[in-house]
Amino acid sequence: MDLWSKNAIDLRFGDESGFSLQPSVPYGWLEIGKQTKISTRKDLVMNVFGLMSPDNELTVYETDKTINSEYIIQCLDDFADDCHKKDRLSVVVWDNASWHTSRFIQARVSKWEAKGLYLFYLPVASPHLNKIETLWRKIKYEWLNTVDFLNQYSMKQALDNIFKNFGGEYAIQFSLNY
Repeated sequence: MDLWSKNAIDLRFGDESGFSLQPSVPYGWLEIGKQTKISTRKDLVMNVFGLMSPDNELTVYETDKTINSEYIIQCLDDFADDCHKKDRLSVVVWDNASWHTSRFIQARVSKWEAKGLYLFYLPVASPHLNKIETLWRKIKYEWLNTVDFLNQYSMKQALDNIFKNFGGEYAIQFSLNY
């Protein structure tokens, strides 16, 4: 974080998440004796690979396909091309998911490093260190509304709005005391 705060590197936290029409409802309140139902469908709306900086700069790559090493390589190739245009190195911090550590990813590392993009792997079982995990949690448990789960169109619109307005209307205040 010290190099990022001194503007010496472009620090990004990377991860992927899926969004479907199945709401994340951890609890709810109803009057005693009342019952209700929540209609759910598991229809996939979109998968997202995201790169987020500590100051809420967000780059998202959306797809309706499965996210695998091949897809992540495409995303990081695009991101590395942007890195190459900057005057500082970029570092992506992410977990050890199999699609992040695959031989296909490893085969691209030297090409990304030549463009100024470096990968940093977090220790196993430490999602709390990956700040983009907080973004996925905020979207699913706080920022999506009940009406956003009505159909794929409303969900897509809501997600696009959140991604477009992330850092403004939708923001996360991280402590930088590491």
